[in-house]
Amino acid sequence: MEHAKQLIIKIYLICNVSEELGSKNPHHFTVALKKTFGYLPSKLKN
Repeated sequence: MEHAKQLIIKIYLICNVSEELGSKNPHHFTVALKKTFGYLPSKLKN
């Protein structure tokens, strides 16, 4: 998930990051990231 966090900060397209990391569903990836870090990926850009 730390690697995912760094990719989101650099790339920000959740669908691309989730696909690159092997997730078939960007929504499930977003939920997993929120469970791990406690915030949505969109907060990484703020």
